[in-house]
Amino acid sequence: MQTDQSLEQSTTQPDSPQSNSAAPQRFWFKIVSWVLLLTSGTFLGWVVAESARRNRERVNPLDVLNDRQPETPSELIWPEEGVADFSLIDQDGNTVTRDDLLGTPWAVGFVFTRCAGQCLNLTAGLKDMQDQLKDTDVRLVSLSVDPKFDTPEVLKNYATNFGADPEKWLHLTGDQDEIYSLIQKSFLMPVHEETGENRKPGFEVLHSPNLLHVDARGRVVGKFNGLVEDERNELVSALKAEAEKIANSGPIITGPVRLPGVGSFELTERSGRTITEKDLHGQPWAVCFVFTRCAGPCLNITAKMAQLQERVADDDVRLVTITVDPTYDKPKVLQNYADNFGADPEKWLFLTGDKSYVYPLLRSAFRQGVVEHTGEARQPGYEVFHTTDVLHIDAEGNIVKRYNGASDSEMMELAFALRDEAERLRHSPVQPKTSGPAIAEEP
Repeated sequence: MQTDQSLEQSTTQPDSPQSNSAAPQRFWFKIVSWVLLLTSGTFLGWVVAESARRNRERVNPLDVLNDRQPETPSELIWPEEGVADFSLIDQDGNTVTRDDLLGTPWAVGFVFTRCAGQCLNLTAGLKDMQDQLKDTDVRLVSLSVDPKFDTPEVLKNYATNFGADPEKWLHLTGDQDEIYSLIQKSFLMPVHEETGENRKPGFEVLHSPNLLHVDARGRVVGKFNGLVEDERNELVSALKAEAEKIANSGPIITGPVRLPGVGSFELTERSGRTITEKDLHGQPWAVCFVFTRCAGPCLNITAKMAQLQERVADDDVRLVTITVDPTYDKPKVLQNYADNFGADPEKWLFLTGDKSYVYPLLRSAFRQGVVEHTGEARQPGYEVFHTTDVLHIDAEGNIVKRYNGASDSEMMELAFALRDEAERLRHSPVQPKTSGPAIAEEP
């Protein structure tokens, strides 16, 4: 039996040969363990740093939508006079003005087709509203906040993908300055085009997700979050209630049938002489909007105008063509173009001018949507997008009606309307009123 003393002596004796061989193994094991620990720590640190770097470079939609979302004032008092007059273009290329929406309630939202954020959800919500309002006399409007990219053709594809009924749901584009002014001043909503480092693909424009209720008189009466189903349903109820009230009490009187006068203007005719509204005063006239290098509907419209010239040859009626490409369509270019269509210089005028003057004239005086294409959308023969409208202007300078210049039946109807007015004036001549104020030039 081993005593405590003998046990103590055994523990203090020198190491045996077996214990001497195990010591170096333990030493190297410790060295390798420390090396592995340091290596794994370094690798883990690199992974964390690399992940952080990639996260900084990645576009996070939530960051864009939440941190960069423009703020809307909580208390809004919209203009008592209602939404300002505008002239925009829908997905089918038709001109749409404020007056076209008067008499029925409507809802408007702000989207753009290449949006990678809230727009798809907002548009899907509008589709749901369209379904709920299919039997109600209301309109829905999607207003592009990226009009330089969102041409009517682009909007047409976008609208079709969402099953938009063009009679119920309009997708509008036009001049960016006009659209942004309308959003900010009439709807009191924020909109901002991003630039520099903040401009990421799919997030080119910051805008509000709100939907606005515009009543039948053209006044904004409510704001609803278009991304919240309960608020969209509340808007649907408000639109239905107003439409039902109108149906029970009769149509709302929104003003005269005729649009305001075109006012005064000064343009250059193909002959080089100056033409003003006074040169057309006292007689009815028809005006169209084309450009000479157009590869679209312009040739057809001008051919229809040539037919119109023959139909009103014996009437005191004038025809006017205003170019939407005045930078290219100088008087000499218009002269050659007019000659090709047999235009009588005493009957049919071809007008041009400085673009900074012509474009605001078309938008404000003639209620025409016109957009000069840029970038990928600018193709030979398609430098400018414009409507196919031909307007009947009466002897007092008022817009009587819009006709489709590409339609034989509508152009025939226009011929009868012009001849009827000329006949009335011939038998009962009345001194027309003077025209309104001049159109201000763009800065």
